[in-house]
Amino acid sequence: PQVNTAAGPVVNRNANLRGGPGVNYPKIGYKQAGERVTIVGRTQDGTWYKLASGAWIAAFLVSNAPADLAVITDIPAAAVAEPTSAGKPNVQIVGMLRDGKEGSKEPDEYVEIANLGDAPQDMTGWLLVSEKRGNDSGQIFRFPDGFVLKPGQHCRIYTNEVHEEYCGFSFHHSRGAVWSNTEPDPAVLYDNNGNPVSRFE
Repeated sequence: PQVNTAAGPVVNRNANLRGGPGVNYPKIGYKQAGERVTIVGRTQDGTWYKLASGAWIAAFLVSNAPADLAVITDIPAAAVAEPTSAGKPNVQIVGMLRDGKEGSKEPDEYVEIANLGDAPQDMTGWLLVSEKRGNDSGQIFRFPDGFVLKPGQHCRIYTNEVHEEYCGFSFHHSRGAVWSNTEPDPAVLYDNNGNPVSRFE
């Protein structure tokens, strides 16, 4: 039966478009979260979709894709056929809500991070901290062991809420707000070696 795709496929997070089905193909475009796309086919394993424009997008970046897609076999060879070494992760803080709206303890504050690179990043041992935390260890968030941030993936670390659609992370800081609204209080992301990799005010 014909699959009803009236709602249409939609990009579920900011995404790079590629010249072929893999991160070792060159970037040839970009789609923002919420944009609709027209899919004309898929790879044999279903991990990449070909768009009507000729560009390719990773399947996990698209919601509501039709189920009856044709398999594309005429796939161009990659200029650099080394997918294991072609890309690098690039994890950055991309935004934050420091003035929560849910009462004086502001449980809905969050910091948003994203992997802007082309390869996954194992976040084991990484930390997100309030630069002005003083002696409050509750303002240090440690990423869970084994968590991998995929290319293009966004996660939010909330003060005292859990939102599974944004990775389900929380400081669980029940005593009150993490981030100061009255003075500069940067969020700093540290890698597993203790090196600062991103700072956001």
